[in-house]
Amino acid sequence: LHLISLTDIKAPVVKSFEAMRPQLEAELRRQQAQKSFAELSVNFSDMVYEQSDNLSAAAAKFGLAVQTQKGVERAAGPDSKTPAVLASPKVLEAVFAEDSIRQKRNISAVEAAPGQLVSARVLAHYPAAARPLKEVAPTVRDVLLGQKAAALAKTEGEAQLKAWKEGAAPTSALAAAKVVSRMQPQGLPARLLAAAMTAQLAKEAPAWAGVDLGEQGYAVVRVNKVLPREAPVAAQAEQERQQLNQLWAQAEGKLFLQALRKRHEAVVLAKDGQAVVAR
Repeated sequence: LHLISLTDIKAPVVKSFEAMRPQLEAELRRQQAQKSFAELSVNFSDMVYEQSDNLSAAAAKFGLAVQTQKGVERAAGPDSKTPAVLASPKVLEAVFAEDSIRQKRNISAVEAAPGQLVSARVLAHYPAAARPLKEVAPTVRDVLLGQKAAALAKTEGEAQLKAWKEGAAPTSALAAAKVVSRMQPQGLPARLLAAAMTAQLAKEAPAWAGVDLGEQGYAVVRVNKVLPREAPVAAQAEQERQQLNQLWAQAEGKLFLQALRKRHEAVVLAKDGQAVVAR
């Protein structure tokens, strides 16, 4: 039972229109930009999907330049020359999907970064091949050293994570807390972000999670609290709804083709992509 005594009522200070003008203008510009991006992204997504045998049509319509990049690797390392826009894990996953490599059609528009949609098409794919030992010896040495260092980092990281979970105070200053989300990862690696987003918080206590990042070391994240997502503006909500519907339609289309292949015992030849029926 709570007893509340009201002692005073204070009216909020009403700011003048002139005082609020900069804030209102900035908010309106932000809303208009989101609305424009939502409309353009839907049109862009539809066009690269419907005209999946080329990127020229979409580039011409939206005033873009088609760029060509050679030597894109499935796992872009620190010395990779792959541009950042293509090195996005989401983009690489779509580019190296079996359908993208075999059929050489445009990948579905991927949001590589907030406000940045990307589509790509594989022109040629070269499977990984063994190189002479003399040629790769320096790289092999670096890889072995990296593996040993990663193993040591994992052992130390897991021990430190266990101590922190048991209540030990951090021996060194932690990085400043930051608000992250799936759309705004703030530079966190994908696996570390996934661990943070799925961490279970106990009452009045932060959650700890550790992730083995391979050659990048072992990372520990502390989740202090979970914040609700800000309600999207109408244009952004509509964009998300249309993108979800498009992804759902594509998934249903793939399942339908798989069902047809299974029913009619069709086999897709990897060499030329033509389907034959074996009965």
